[in-house]
Order: sequence, then structure tokens, then C-alpha cells
Amino acid sequence: MATTLTKLQREVIVDIRALSPERFVSMRVLEPVPFIFAGDGDAYREWRHDLGARLKVDPRALAIVGSASTGVSLSPRKNLAHFHDGSDVDVAVISMVHVEGAWQWLRQLGADFYDLPPAAKESVKEHRERLVYWATIATDVLIGHMPIGSVWVPALAAIGQKTPPSVRTVNVRLYRDFEALRAYQALGVTELARTPLVKGASV
Repeated sequence: MATTLTKLQREVIVDIRALSPERFVSMRVLEPVPFIFAGDGDAYREWRHDLGARLKVDPRALAIVGSASTGVSLSPRKNLAHFHDGSDVDVAVISMVHVEGAWQWLRQLGADFYDLPPAAKESVKEHRERLVYWATIATDVLIGHMPIGSVWVPALAAIGQKTPPSVRTVNVRLYRDFEALRAYQALGVTELARTPLVKGASV
């Protein structure tokens, strides 16, 4: 049975087919006002300044990504699912200092690794096998165990109370630099472009 696509899903598919993954990331993810701010650039800039102050990171080094940015998920496994009431908000933090600190923490875990809960152990393994290669650290599972957790956990909880269109869980992923952010996002777009939904959709 054919999949019925929404207007936004069709527009995203058209852009995936027409643009290089790197250009798509600029046009759809990094440059526009994020979907959740409904075109209100001032509100987005204020939100980003607030989060930057809480995390002690320059606000220009923050970017909303994922479905909160585009309105639909770009994960190859989620079939362009729309941002919805239960969706988290994913934020990229571009900071060489924080990536280096997190990488050092991961390398020096030693025997403490065995005291982590199962989900955190799996996340550590994923970093060793895949994420560190892309110069990125996914903190959603590990943040409470990391040295920055004492500051960042309450900061993310507080900003989640001020995130439109309603209270949201805000997750952070660290990137070493803007090149790493673009490369990781482009990888997901490349994989999405190869899915049956995008390849076979009639738009």
C-alpha cells in the first residue's frame, strides 16, 4: 500500500533528491529558524542565549538539530516521522574543549565502567566503536555520569521548561567542530536518501 506523505515530508524528499547532503544540512537543518520556533527568530536567539549561559558555552556554538529543527526526523529508521508531542529536542554543542574532556573521561573510566548502568555501558561501547570516529559525543545517556553533569543536567532540565511548543526533554550531543557536525548530519541524510521511502516516493 502506498504511503501517504504530508506536504512537509514531500518537500524534504524533493530537497534530499535535489541537493548534496552537505547543502541539505545547511538549507534544512543549520540555517533556518528551527521548526519548533515557528519562524520566530528572536525567540530562538533568546532561547539559545539562555541555554548558552546555563551551559557556559557561546550561543553561536549551539544548534537545534533533528525533528525539532526540520519538523520531521532525518533518521533512516524513522521514515520522516513528524515532530510530535512526545519528541525530545536535540541540541548540538560545538566545543573542542568539551569533546576533549568527554573523550578523556571515556578513556579513563577504567574499572568504573563496570559500575555504570547497562544503558550507559552500551553508550560507552558505541562511542568506542563508532561515535568517536565522527568526533562526536552523545551525552543523552551518559551526562549524569560525566564531570559536566552537575552543571549540565539541571541546565538542560531548566531550559526544557522554556522550550516551545511545550515542556520538552532537551538532549545534547557534543561535536569537536562545525565540520564534524556537518559531516555527521550529512551521513544521516545520505543513509536516508537510500531508504525505500525516499527513493520510491512520488512527489
